[in-house]
Amino acid sequence: NEYDHGALAIHDVASSRAVVGQVLQKYRDAGGNVVHVVHDTPEGAPLFTPGTELTEEWEELRPREGEEVSFSSFFCLIGKGAEDGIGLDAER
Repeated sequence: NEYDHGALAIHDVASSRAVVGQVLQKYRDAGGNVVHVVHDTPEGAPLFTPGTELTEEWEELRPREGEEVSFSSFFCLIGKGAEDGIGLDAER
C-alpha cells in the first residue's frame, strides 16, 4: 500500500490503520452510506502505480458487499512531495 511503504508512507502506520479502521467500522455499524474512492492512475505513475501492491487497500478498508466504489484520476498532495508536483493532475 502506498501509505505503508510507498512514496506517501506515513509515520506509525499500524496505529493509523487501526484508527481509520475503527472509524470506518463505527460508520458502517451506524448504517452509514460508505463510498470508496480509489485512485485510477496511468501506467508508470509515481504514486498508486497500477498493477503493483501500492494500489491495494488495507484489508480493514476494503469495500464490502453493497458499498459503492468510485474511481478518481485526479489527486493532489499536501506536504511530502507536493513541492515537487508529484501526483498533481494525473494525466490519462
